[in-house]
Amino acid sequence: MATTGSLVRAIRVLTGGGADPPGMMEFEALVNAGLSTKGLNQALEPQLAEAVPSIENGLWKLLPDGRMETTWKIRPNARWQDGAPFTADDVVFTARMLQDKDLEFIVEPRVADIETIEAPDPKR
Repeated sequence: MATTGSLVRAIRVLTGGGADPPGMMEFEALVNAGLSTKGLNQALEPQLAEAVPSIENGLWKLLPDGRMETTWKIRPNARWQDGAPFTADDVVFTARMLQDKDLEFIVEPRVADIETIEAPDPKR
């Protein structure tokens, strides 16, 4: 996840860092699988995860203080391109790297406000 994400960011920097060059969204979808993806009707569907968190399935909780908690569970058969298992530890590592302000080239604003990232079960 981190390597191809870095490649995508490098392409954006090399092309001026503004709008994505033509085909970038398709390229990113080709090289980066996500926990979820948009289906044909634009609704989120699980990809590497077993389910997309929702209030209804209990994986998305709204807390009394206004914060929220989401739980993602990795599909047991999720694998990297070399066949190694894709794990919750991989997600935690990537998210923390994307929050590391010392890695300005990689920082992802969409994860900046995430307070805590944990993997109670590092395998899932």
